[in-house]
Amino acid sequence: MAHNSGDMTFIMDNDASNAGEFKIEIGAGNLRTDMVFNNGSNNTTMTFKGQRVGIMDTNPSATLDVTGDANISTDLTIGGILALDDGSASAPSLTNNGDTNCGLFFSAADTLAFTAGGTAQVTFADGVIAPVTTDDINLGTADLRFANIFTMDLHLANERGD
Repeated sequence: MAHNSGDMTFIMDNDASNAGEFKIEIGAGNLRTDMVFNNGSNNTTMTFKGQRVGIMDTNPSATLDVTGDANISTDLTIGGILALDDGSASAPSLTNNGDTNCGLFFSAADTLAFTAGGTAQVTFADGVIAPVTTDDINLGTADLRFANIFTMDLHLANERGD
């Protein structure tokens, strides 16, 4: 155990070469407690500060603050807001691990966009669903048709001018 100017460190070492150790550092100056797991080449730090826990983050700003990837292998229940970064057409905010260039992203203020193949396809904004590029998106196919379309006003145009 080491004690230095208000800080205290407890170290449990597995051998004389310091190849792996477990430390608990209580810092009076930074008002936090760090648990450091060291295997000789990489450190993993878990910080406890002000009713918050940081994993690889020594100054957590949320109840749980993780720097790096998280993997949840079962259900995840969110009781509040799920906030995502804006993302882009080639790297959407909400995607599938196996198809990371297909998903949803925020293309502009109050605008949600769908991307497929890394190219923005359709946007959803304030009562409007629109293709990103004119004459680029089909609604249905020759084999997969919608049963009914309900509308107040219908505007149609084709190559014949109908």
